[in-house]
Amino acid sequence: MTRKNAPKILAVSLLVIIAALMAVAGSGTLGTLWGDPDPVLGEQPDDQNPDDQNPDEQNPDGQNPDSENPDNQNPDEENPDDSDPDGEDPGDETDKPDSLPSVFPKKASASERYRFEQSLSVSGGAELLDVMQTAEGNFTVLRLQPSEGDINVKEPSVVLLKSDAEGTLLDAYVLKQEGYLCSQITSNGISLALSDGSKTYFYTVTTDLNDSVVIELPYFRSGRIFALSQGAIFFAEGAENRIYHIRGNAVSRSTSVQSGSIVEVFDFGSRFGVVINGLDSYSYLSLNLNLECYATVTVPDRTAIKVVPVSENGEQKFIVVERGKDGITVAKHKASFLASEARRVGVGLAERANVYLNGTTIFLHLAGENSRIYLMDLNLDFTMSSAAHFKNVVDVLGCHTYRGGYLFLTRNADDGMSLIDLREDGSVMSKYIDVGGENAAFVRDNGGDTVFVTQDGVFRMYGL
Repeated sequence: MTRKNAPKILAVSLLVIIAALMAVAGSGTLGTLWGDPDPVLGEQPDDQNPDDQNPDEQNPDGQNPDSENPDNQNPDEENPDDSDPDGEDPGDETDKPDSLPSVFPKKASASERYRFEQSLSVSGGAELLDVMQTAEGNFTVLRLQPSEGDINVKEPSVVLLKSDAEGTLLDAYVLKQEGYLCSQITSNGISLALSDGSKTYFYTVTTDLNDSVVIELPYFRSGRIFALSQGAIFFAEGAENRIYHIRGNAVSRSTSVQSGSIVEVFDFGSRFGVVINGLDSYSYLSLNLNLECYATVTVPDRTAIKVVPVSENGEQKFIVVERGKDGITVAKHKASFLASEARRVGVGLAERANVYLNGTTIFLHLAGENSRIYLMDLNLDFTMSSAAHFKNVVDVLGCHTYRGGYLFLTRNADDGMSLIDLREDGSVMSKYIDVGGENAAFVRDNGGDTVFVTQDGVFRMYGL
């Protein structure tokens, strides 16, 4: 070979090599030859092994994982871009990911005596605070001491438990504040007012227990939440009493109100009615939708135990159980709350009183040395008195009303409990529960009744 022909031969050889490489690229194997596990330019070859996993099946949302981690950041490291846009990490006040072992859902146990039995296994003590029922399940509010077991908490915490009608513990949500003020079902979920001794935290937890929002407020020693058609009213008692109208994730309006203890708040659509106890009187306040008080009526020499609005011939009236120097009275007031327009019936002395209405009658339980139960019609005439039959009843722990009667849970003198169905005709049916408890409540489900109780620091549920 002569030097003169060498460049030509070299050029021809290079062309052959380039052609061969282009053919390999067209066959989709160039990436394999170069050690690249992905097809060239991200294209999907037509002859892919059908047994290979489809990337779209690995990510059902159809998202490219790299699009959520553009800098190839370690997925175990916290991404600062995922923080709350307002600068507050919504996870700071909750402990759900680290506090819940895989015990949930926890099914109830079979029982010879009850429909089911269920318990929460924790090493620290549990205290029952509230039970609420929704169409999505039953929600129990507990205070847990530092515990390990079904729920792990390193410090005293408030826990929201979700369960179903069969007694299965479905899930839980842990809130790190220990101080409990109140809770209520609202239009946005389960609302709770908690405290850490320096601030009050108004939480709203979604009913699936997957998320929550929190509003920080000044410290209050107690309060009550009242559900509205849109949002909630939080009446907070402290150095200054305030009413907060909470809609969505923020305070819509707030105002200060007269000192005293809140009894009830009513949403009448175009206005609010508020009943507040003073030292030896109670007042009815009328507020507009801006929470501005435009009328106040005070009833002297009595405090209100329970206030229930009723409509009589299209006129707004109120049934009020009052406490005065002469004992307990049941009063029916017009909206003016004028003494001259009220009717009162005395029912004697009592340490405590519970009252419930089912639309046609009034159920009144008077607790004390001589516990007794009355039924009255809306004219305040007695229709039944059963002092002898219920002499073993120490307290009424909760009541569900229905047209024609009342279903209520009692604590008995023998340290047991009873679920009693009292009909307006005077007939009585009861189920005895051979357990007691410091705190107890019940709900009525389609499949039966469920009793929730804490005793000696143990939380249990019984299906009846």
